[in-house]
Amino acid sequence: MIHFNIYNQIEAIQLSDAETDPRARSAMIGIHCALLETTGVLNSGIFGERRNPIFPLDWLLFNRAVADTFRNWSGESIELPVARRSDAHLVSVTEAIDYVVGLPYQLGRIGLLRFISTLQSMVITGNCKIDVLFCCWFLSQCIFTQRNSYLQDVLAGFVARDSDRMPEDPDYWAARFAGEPPRRDKE
Repeated sequence: MIHFNIYNQIEAIQLSDAETDPRARSAMIGIHCALLETTGVLNSGIFGERRNPIFPLDWLLFNRAVADTFRNWSGESIELPVARRSDAHLVSVTEAIDYVVGLPYQLGRIGLLRFISTLQSMVITGNCKIDVLFCCWFLSQCIFTQRNSYLQDVLAGFVARDSDRMPEDPDYWAARFAGEPPRRDKE
């Protein structure tokens, strides 16, 4: 298990519940389940190593950036984001870019570079600091994985649709999160 401090979790859940874009909602559900994995509630084995952010993670800001990344998704390549020295709220941007560029799968690189650009474009106030390297690693483990089937399900909005089945069939959704093929027996 991975343990790290997060805050604004309730607000992030409310944001996810209110989201109408199926891709954005699917991505937020995916990171929520990954968070449950870190606490031991789910056990899909997606985290092979232990990492923690440098600072407590603003879960609401993280969810907003993830939602915006998927709401505005395009599979087209983008220019590498540039680490701006003047942004005191984003930490480890250069290391995050290096990490992302080194990933072996193109869709993961494209998505995570879009995520970094999205974070850089957000207005962040107060004392909040975001460990961009940790966020990219976290997303690379749960959404932008070599298991492209999960990413494809997020992009198609299937995760949000399948999530609506969870109250009636929690085993179905847990299997989908773990990357197993869908069981269509209860549709």
